[in-house]
Amino acid sequence: MAKDDMFEISDDPDLLTKYLDFDVYYRSQGHFGLYKKKGTTFDPIRVKFGKLPEKLYISRADRIYLVKEKTRELNEKLKRELKKDPSRAKNRITEVVALSLSEPRVEVLEDMKDTIDIVVEEYLASPQVLKNLVQVSVKDYTTQLHLTNVMLFCLGYAYYAGFNEKDMRLLGLAGLLHDVGKVDVPDEILIAPRQLTDEEFQLIKQHPKKGWKMLKSCKFDDIIPICALEHHERLDGSGYPDGKIAKDLCESSRALALVDIYEALTNWRPYKEPMLPVSALKIMKSEVEGNRLDPSIFKEFAKSIIGLTR
Repeated sequence: MAKDDMFEISDDPDLLTKYLDFDVYYRSQGHFGLYKKKGTTFDPIRVKFGKLPEKLYISRADRIYLVKEKTRELNEKLKRELKKDPSRAKNRITEVVALSLSEPRVEVLEDMKDTIDIVVEEYLASPQVLKNLVQVSVKDYTTQLHLTNVMLFCLGYAYYAGFNEKDMRLLGLAGLLHDVGKVDVPDEILIAPRQLTDEEFQLIKQHPKKGWKMLKSCKFDDIIPICALEHHERLDGSGYPDGKIAKDLCESSRALALVDIYEALTNWRPYKEPMLPVSALKIMKSEVEGNRLDPSIFKEFAKSIIGLTR
């Protein structure tokens, strides 16, 4: 097998049990050999005394299967927790996102629709569900937490703006997937408690096109990869990656741009404390007046924020 067809697994004895039903491989002199057949256990003596090969692997296909099974398991837990325990439910969503970003392939990313469906169904049945999730504050920053927050604010905006259920789900999914292109950006850059260098910022600026390329291969509505591509564009052409202007941007991208900024302003980052909603909206209003953000969408978005945070 080629290296790209393999996935390195942990040699932690407590984790090896989940590979019972899979072939496990070792690597020697650039070639992969079968170390354990599926259905057989690891030699307990070799495990106990740390005598396993330095690195072990399963096939990429088996890895994707495991991720999809774990995602289904997390979604089942999410269904049970949404109304009863908002904090745990929000953590569950971020777990699903983190799992998907760990193996951002078509088969895995497409399963994110299931998570959106669960949240939307519960939200439409009880609007308080989304409000409770939004108000769970976490002093932490990860891409998956950012994507979770953006998704929740997108759903709130869509609801207050009168979107139909299909379009609400689409905007929520766009929010959940808009930053998948960041998977190759090192964490030390994403969470740097300082101003980025020009070289680091140029690397960051590549993520919209990377995300678009990844998502256009999935069986999603065209709006999903478009939003990933355009969420950092601005009406006056000052955004990136292509410097598009108002006439070139779809409505969903304009909305996602607003939500993305609001989430960044109002949630904790390594380099700043969270801003109060009113203060964040004032800053965004100045961006509207500078012809960088959409005024009509901003008006509806501000209403949704007031409804979600009061």
